[in-house]
Amino acid sequence: MLEDFRGHNPNPTVHERAWMETNPYPAVFRVAILAAIAVLVGLAFSQDGASPETRFPVSAAERTAG
Repeated sequence: MLEDFRGHNPNPTVHERAWMETNPYPAVFRVAILAAIAVLVGLAFSQDGASPETRFPVSAAERTAG
């Protein structure tokens, strides 16, 4: 199927040669770092909101009126 796309030419074009020479590891590393940050942010927000001790903020007048 790929041979039909390339027209049975065994010599790669300049565009194909550039893709073959590309190093995939930096891109994979960046995606892994972004995924780890997303997981940490998600865990931080999920644990903060689920805590029963968390109270809604009140004004200073309500705190001192009581």
